[in-house]
Amino acid sequence: MTFTAKVENLEIRGHEVKSGKNGEYAIVRFDAENGDRLEFVDRDSERFEFYKRGKVCDLWLKVTNTAKYTNFTISEMRYREEE
Repeated sequence: MTFTAKVENLEIRGHEVKSGKNGEYAIVRFDAENGDRLEFVDRDSERFEFYKRGKVCDLWLKVTNTAKYTNFTISEMRYREEE
């Protein structure tokens, strides 16, 4: 099963670019409002430079769930507007 989920109000804590057999990808770290640390994969290299520490954003995640694993991949990221 594959679906898209929106996650709001995440603070960017950093990212690390890596190389794999399918090209470059980034592991991006976030803090949620409740203090939980989250990590997601982003495979769109054009977005890597936009992950600035301390910025708050919303994410859209492509969630792929199988019997053996669940994969969360960033499909879109937008900075939150200052309120």
